[in-house]
Amino acid sequence: GPHPLDVVPDEPTAFDEAGTVLPSAASHIVPQRRAKPRGNGSAGPPVNLAPTTPVERTAAYTAQVKADILGTIVHRKASQVRMRAIEWLWPGKILLGAISMIQGDPGLGKSQICTSIAAVVSQGGQWPVTREGCEAGDVVLLSAEDSESMAIAPRLAAAGADMDRVTLLQAFRDERRGGDGMRGFSFASDIAALGVLLDSLPNAKLVIIDPASAYLGDVNGKAVDSHKNSDVRGLLRPLSQMAEARRVAVILVNHLTKASSQRALMRGQGNVAFVAVSRSVWGVCPDKDDPSKRLFLPLKNNLASDASDTGLSFTIEGLQLEGVSDGEKPITTSRIMWNDEQVTVSADEAFGNAGLSHEERG
Repeated sequence: GPHPLDVVPDEPTAFDEAGTVLPSAASHIVPQRRAKPRGNGSAGPPVNLAPTTPVERTAAYTAQVKADILGTIVHRKASQVRMRAIEWLWPGKILLGAISMIQGDPGLGKSQICTSIAAVVSQGGQWPVTREGCEAGDVVLLSAEDSESMAIAPRLAAAGADMDRVTLLQAFRDERRGGDGMRGFSFASDIAALGVLLDSLPNAKLVIIDPASAYLGDVNGKAVDSHKNSDVRGLLRPLSQMAEARRVAVILVNHLTKASSQRALMRGQGNVAFVAVSRSVWGVCPDKDDPSKRLFLPLKNNLASDASDTGLSFTIEGLQLEGVSDGEKPITTSRIMWNDEQVTVSADEAFGNAGLSHEERG
């Protein structure tokens, strides 16, 4: 049959996906023509005249459709992009302005590691092993699994954190809700509010969300599916943009699945989009040669140099806080004790996947 642009309808037209001409309400689309020359021979200003031929009507509509489509595309030339240097919160491990992830089985110390990182940032302390200094900054912490009074605050104190520089985001007031009118944080609705909170702090450097799966929320009344790629990417994209705009590091905590046959990187719960959006991913697992030791290993860290892309080891030490008590009851807690060594064992070997074939490793 004839090409759609060769078909001349009696009325303004539109085209379906197959290129078939359909009736349209675009009767206002008209090309511009120059008025007839005046007496001095110069052309007058453009005037709108209705197309006089079927071909002109079709051409006018096609031009408008293209213009409308271009109007929906957000784009710019690469030459217009302001290039920025890579900045690290924890050199070689946790980026500023990006999402990172820590994943591992329950009870191995993921939250404790986050507490240790928060303490270093809040007090402007030194990072393990390399002893590089960290600029002091404010931390926002969301925790859905640990008690603030019995776990989070004691651990922060034990790690030496500046308690005034760590903000615990608890809930949002919502008059539409019953009960106490409170609701929890949600990726789906509260990223902008999180940005406002960060703006209110003197020098925000770090956001910790533990675990990420507890804060997915719902969209249009439907719970977000953590296994659906489009749902997860839709939630994390605004978070990533917020982190980059404010030069803040975001750490997501994630648990592992039981699929031990997979690569360590791919064993995190939920969709692979969690891993894809994260600029660095770190795994926590036991040391097979020393049951008292745990390993903190890079699973993905594309922007780090080979020299800094190494793991660490640590133990968890129990202790009693000095000068702090609940009445006559002492406050007992625990903290991370980083070992002064670099760990070069591969994550797949440490997680028990060293025997996977090349095909299984992907």
